[in-house]
Amino acid sequence: MNSKIVWHRSDVKKLFLVTLGALVTAIGFKIFVASNHLVPSGFTGVATLISRVGLEYFNIKISFSVVYLVLNMVPAVIVYRFIGRKFTILSIINVMLVSFFTSIIPDMTFTNDMLLVCVFGGVVQASGTLLALKADACSGGTDFIAIYFSQRYGRSVWNYVLLFNSAMLFISGVLFSFEPALYSLLYQFTNTQVVNAFHDRYHLMGITIITKLPDEVSKAIFGISRRGITQYSATGKYGQSEQYILYMVVGGNEAANIRKMAASIDPHSFITESKVDKVTGNFYVKPFE
Repeated sequence: MNSKIVWHRSDVKKLFLVTLGALVTAIGFKIFVASNHLVPSGFTGVATLISRVGLEYFNIKISFSVVYLVLNMVPAVIVYRFIGRKFTILSIINVMLVSFFTSIIPDMTFTNDMLLVCVFGGVVQASGTLLALKADACSGGTDFIAIYFSQRYGRSVWNYVLLFNSAMLFISGVLFSFEPALYSLLYQFTNTQVVNAFHDRYHLMGITIITKLPDEVSKAIFGISRRGITQYSATGKYGQSEQYILYMVVGGNEAANIRKMAASIDPHSFITESKVDKVTGNFYVKPFE
């Protein structure tokens, strides 16, 4: 790991996305979660649960923002050491901004229809998380842990985070009421599935390119990707023309750029994409900075 963190102009965009993601998360929390007594996901939910237990069981007002920041400290140290320092700094900024925005945004009620609250609240929460992930950051807490294991094993582990949240909701149900806990589970399920669907860093795609310019296409792809390419000869049966097939496995967040690059080099190429469930062998996952 380099001793110095290098910042680039592109990081300005990342800071904007982190700020926007934090604002979206805070607004979603105030409109859908706090006003309807739902338990949000991750350490946000743990902080909410601790604050509520303190108030209702011990008549002690415990600051959500303070608890939220404290809970994030240990995972932040872990990802700083093993994932990336710039990633950690951007994530901490996101965490602090969420705490700041939730402390200044007034309580609001969008709707009292719990089904709408769970569905749209989950989508809004996921949108805030996805904006942070787009900036090579995360929203802290259990997301720190999810990113750590996803990066280590090269696959998404968000559904395991949902299991943690389910256990937390069971505790909430025992202490308070199971009805809001079950609604919270629906809310968190929506949140998790939206993140799983749109966060494609750990989704694997198989790309097949049929082209007459294999060397030119391969060289262009190597200029933007570290992926290996397998080439073999083929014959187009309709025109009996000699063709070459290039095959590679890439991350879901790389597929669009590789497809565009191949098409720009050979506009007559034929390109297909398919999902890959699992890869055995050396598959490179780009580290966070």
